[in-house]
Amino acid sequence: MTFWWDALIATKPRQQLESALIAKWRSPFNKQNWDVWGTPFV
Repeated sequence: MTFWWDALIATKPRQQLESALIAKWRSPFNKQNWDVWGTPFV
C-alpha cells in the first residue's frame, strides 16, 4: 500500500484493508503468517 497513490488516508480503515490483504495472500514474509509457512531465511 505504500506505493498506492490513492491509498486510504484514514489509519484504521487502511490497517483493516492491509490485514485483509495479508490474510488473503498469506505472504511468508509477514510475521502474521510465520506459523503457516515457517520463518523465512532460516
